[in-house]
Amino acid sequence: MKALHGGILIGILVAAGPASATVTFSISADKTRAAVGEQIILTARAVSTKKLDDIKPPSLQSTGDYTVARTSQNQSQSSSVTLVNGKMVQKVEVTYLFYYFIVPKKPGAFRIPPLKLVADSKTYSAQPITITATDKPVVNPDMRVSLRDAKDRLYVGEQGILTFEVAQKPNAPVKPTSQGFTAAVEAIDDACAAAFSCSHLFADRITHNQKRIGGEMYIVFSLRFSIIPLKPGSFSIGPVPFEYQQLERGRRDPFDDFFGGFFGGGIRATPETALTNTVTITAVALPPPPRDFSGAVGTFSLDASVDPRELPAGEPATLSITLRGSTRPGNMGDHTLPSLDGFEVFSPEKHTHVDTTAQGIKTRQTYKYLIVPQVEGTQPVGPLTWVYFDPDAGMYKTLTGKLPEITVTRGTKATGGRTRYLTQEEIREVGSDIRYIKTPPKLRHQSDKPYQNPLFFILYPLPFVFALFSFLYKRQARLRERDAARILSSRAYRTALKRLDRLGKEAGSLSPRDAAARQYDILEDYLTQRFGFAAAGKTLDELRAEFAARGADGPAASEMVGFIEELDTVRFAPSVPAGDAVRNLHKARAVVAGLEKQIKARRRS
Repeated sequence: MKALHGGILIGILVAAGPASATVTFSISADKTRAAVGEQIILTARAVSTKKLDDIKPPSLQSTGDYTVARTSQNQSQSSSVTLVNGKMVQKVEVTYLFYYFIVPKKPGAFRIPPLKLVADSKTYSAQPITITATDKPVVNPDMRVSLRDAKDRLYVGEQGILTFEVAQKPNAPVKPTSQGFTAAVEAIDDACAAAFSCSHLFADRITHNQKRIGGEMYIVFSLRFSIIPLKPGSFSIGPVPFEYQQLERGRRDPFDDFFGGFFGGGIRATPETALTNTVTITAVALPPPPRDFSGAVGTFSLDASVDPRELPAGEPATLSITLRGSTRPGNMGDHTLPSLDGFEVFSPEKHTHVDTTAQGIKTRQTYKYLIVPQVEGTQPVGPLTWVYFDPDAGMYKTLTGKLPEITVTRGTKATGGRTRYLTQEEIREVGSDIRYIKTPPKLRHQSDKPYQNPLFFILYPLPFVFALFSFLYKRQARLRERDAARILSSRAYRTALKRLDRLGKEAGSLSPRDAAARQYDILEDYLTQRFGFAAAGKTLDELRAEFAARGADGPAASEMVGFIEELDTVRFAPSVPAGDAVRNLHKARAVVAGLEKQIKARRRS
């Protein structure tokens, strides 16, 4: 009886196990003592006995003590089978990893608050961590970052230029990262949000040139920002963290010589962080404005013209006014046309054109008024004025647009001694009263029994025939596309090996960097053809997610992702030994073969 009760209890426990997950949550740091500007990696780890359906990553925000440079996450799963009282019991562990890359801003001890994880409507809390930052900042002469402002004193509404620079010493074992630039841009945007209107200049590209710093040549990558103060005061931007990679060759394995360098030492990329200086900008309020102030601050010009300059009364002319200025469209202000006696003035057409230059954003606004002279004779137009604030002079200025007089001749119709023409409202009213004359259509006699016409029996089934043909054609096209993708997937492995063999014959004439780039392209094409997703341009985490979505995650997939990361490092490394090209070719074949074996094993199971 006792044995029976025990068997029932074990069965209940095994059956209920998958229904409710047991989750353990903890946090750790790769170091708890670091210098100001040195990167610390916090790892939040959640281990569950089953896959969680709804999980929200813990939130960690930047504070006055540290900056969260970036975050990432990963997921893995493992399972094991054990015997309990003669029955097979499977144990599953799903691990969720959340990484936080933080950078101390100032010396002293600070506390990372307890992180909270919400999973399947339950909340789990991890212990707090105390970090001690020393006052000696990290300085790497191979990688320097800085902030520069064109002017440290701006009027409210005046455009300034802020430049973020990353200086890399040529051939140094360091490499800037795209994540570093993205996080730096976000940090600058966040720092400017409270007091500035901030825009990226040439946001689609990063300019670079060579520059001498401290007597040494550097390759300088630059990002420029247009900033406009929104309120008076003194504001600081920075320090801004920038993440880069420190490259170093891994320790050589003593078995490398025996195996011909199959495994290789590889290049290890360690994430590091550099901090910029702090830029302080003082925003000054504008002096009391005149009544007709447009609201624009900067340098501006005004052009005006009339076409034609001679016309009969009642005929329209075009008055064009163009304003150009060194600001954004929202800070330009509108032009107000003064009262023009003797003219009927229609609402203007407004055109705005924005140019992005190295000196900032420039705006051109064009107003086109349709004016209709009502009185014969010589009619003056203007002068046209526009008031703005010149920050260089520190005073309000008035632009004047001089226009020639318009000569108005006698119109085609006149009443009495003075010609009168339709006003704007009358033109609209007359336009709404216009009706087009339509003649009734001429209809031929139609039969009361059209189905008796032989043509009816020919045309009636045509729509059904066309619909059936369209359905069959689309179905056949889908089948051809599916077959083509299946054939391409089955041939992906053989194609990749053939391309690697051809590359091996050319390896002697290629540099290690070019050989790595060719291997990188071959592996990208193999993954695209084999798994049916676009591998080009994906990050390593996105590749892992694609493998997991297709049930191909495992040791071979992890080895493929790691090898792609190694190739990427070789492609951008300052110097790579010649032997790496041949060594990587052997490893590429092994990685592809391992992934194929894993795919076939999973299909058989």
